Amino acid sequence: MQAQTSLSTSVQQDLLSELNDYVGKLLRDWNIPGLALAIVKDDETIFAKGYGIRKIGEHKPISEHTIFGISSVTKSFTAAAIGLLVDEGKIAWDDPVIKYLPDFQLYDAYVTQQLTLRDLLCARSGLDGGDLMREGGDFDRNEVIYRLRYLEPTHGFRTEQGAFTFMYTIAGQVIASVTGRLWDSFIKERFFKPLGMSASGTSRTSALHARNVAFPHLENNGILEPYIYSIPDNVSPGGGITSNVLDLAQWLRLQLGKGTFKQKQILSTDVINELHTPHMIQRSSLVKLDHPEALFACYGLGWFLTDYRGHKVIDHGGTMPGMDALVAMLPEQQLGVVVLANGFQSRWPLIALKQKIFDSFLEQPEHDWSEDFLRMRQQQEQQVKEWIAQRQKQRANHRVANTHPSLSLERYVGEYDDTFYGRAFISKEGDKLTFRFGSKYADLEHWHYDTFKAHWRKPLVGDDLISFVLDQEGKVEEMRVTNFATFVRGE
Repeated sequence: MQAQTSLSTSVQQDLLSELNDYVGKLLRDWNIPGLALAIVKDDETIFAKGYGIRKIGEHKPISEHTIFGISSVTKSFTAAAIGLLVDEGKIAWDDPVIKYLPDFQLYDAYVTQQLTLRDLLCARSGLDGGDLMREGGDFDRNEVIYRLRYLEPTHGFRTEQGAFTFMYTIAGQVIASVTGRLWDSFIKERFFKPLGMSASGTSRTSALHARNVAFPHLENNGILEPYIYSIPDNVSPGGGITSNVLDLAQWLRLQLGKGTFKQKQILSTDVINELHTPHMIQRSSLVKLDHPEALFACYGLGWFLTDYRGHKVIDHGGTMPGMDALVAMLPEQQLGVVVLANGFQSRWPLIALKQKIFDSFLEQPEHDWSEDFLRMRQQQEQQVKEWIAQRQKQRANHRVANTHPSLSLERYVGEYDDTFYGRAFISKEGDKLTFRFGSKYADLEHWHYDTFKAHWRKPLVGDDLISFVLDQEGKVEEMRVTNFATFVRGE
């Protein structure tokens, strides 16, 4: 769809006419199967179109109606849902979580008592990491939240941003507690329905049931291959929404309209302002790389807040293996951009496309942001190669040659458990062991003594060491996975 509208300058008209060539080159340069783009200006969707294909090998075209997973862009919906309840006087931003979830508990007793809804939405609990826990078993949302009590804090309370997705899972359950309705149905009824977002869903299941859906893609030895939707439904309030650019354009119209959509007030201006107000300074180097020329970077409630050439920028990205999403706004210009892609590491090309559109509407000189990001990616890839080579060299220097496992391979087979992450399994396939945790698999190769090298299958890359610890009776007691967790052997 491309709506006819009176654009303010010929520069902007030129942008719309040259997008096809620009996006085509972007897809080729970054090896992306396809993407979809929408532009909102002055409360109107002035451009919406799909490019490329949904899935390698099938050649079905992407259109403006094609469904993608939007991952962390979901957080802006959950934060707004909390805002709706604030508007209705049912909750307050600074209410403690335990007021609505009495059994809620974190590792630190003080944080348990003091953590507020506002803290959840800007992720300043002190917790960080642990994202793989959500995939460790058939955990529902309550179980995910319960296990957070075993995750030790990494930062001081309210000093740094940390684990986002878990905090939004908690917020989703607060919504359920207050309203008596699941987060999913609340989002559909209070946002999707009034905004006409009829194609949007709240879980990966809704994407898989859609006829016009884009598939994620991962690289395997330089070749793109389709992958599965990998965001578990148990953390949907932090990353589970599926949508298309047409629907998300409506979401941006609501944001740019200060809570009003088609002359109907859905969110108060006070709530919109609170969502779009800085709450935490962003110190992440990655956030700075993602926002070229920004003088500041902050996080509001469900939104990143930065600047570009003297103008306020409100945006949020979303990433899962093989798929990326980006929504961004220049509120002073009443301009919004939605870009969704189904390629491997496609975050930066989406940002490059956003920057090109911003430059055009701000009447800035032509600049090839894609080339800048391509150079940055090459530098990063070289740094990663050097780091891996150094790590492998150090590891090889500590390897003890001519050793053997203490036990037969069958005696390592079994179920292992971690109080936070859940269950992991060791199995024997042929003459080798395999490791499984949720959807993550690794093939084990003997390294030395009772330590094995784990070669991760996609979407993880590289390898790690897994060591087994024996008790006094010579039985396996623990399994220690480098950079992950220590699992205790089950009975």
